[in-house]
Amino acid sequence: EIGLKMNTEDFNEKLIMAIVAGVLSFTVAWILRGIDWNRSFKDKRIEHAESTIIHLSKYIESWRRLIAIAMLQSARELTGEEKDRMVRYINQRDDAKNSLVSNINTLPLFFEDSVVNRFRTFKKGDGEQSTKRLSELPNIEEWEEWLRHLSEILRKHIR
Repeated sequence: EIGLKMNTEDFNEKLIMAIVAGVLSFTVAWILRGIDWNRSFKDKRIEHAESTIIHLSKYIESWRRLIAIAMLQSARELTGEEKDRMVRYINQRDDAKNSLVSNINTLPLFFEDSVVNRFRTFKKGDGEQSTKRLSELPNIEEWEEWLRHLSEILRKHIR
């Protein structure tokens, strides 16, 4: 009877230890999964921010090239090669803008309204540029200032 009683006590003690270990393991796994999800989400935010700034940079650079060749065109007739280059610059600008707009439209998935609204302000102002003549376009430095400003906003919000 004593041997049986000790085995039962021993069993109960081991059962309690096993339950406690199981609960602790589950809790630790749950916490680690949350940490992993947060890290993954932050990585996605960083990737999206980087992609957005890359597309904005390409868009601005395409505008720079397009403005330069348009200025050349206003001074003289373009050669065949220059006309081909101009068409290529237009296509590159359009591709960069399409990618940029897609990124801006998906910013709400990763960033708060204050960030999204600054990009929407840029997008709205930029949309007004597409119908302007070369002489009416803003300085390329204005676009570069937008790039610096928007880069800084994203940098602050991905931490």
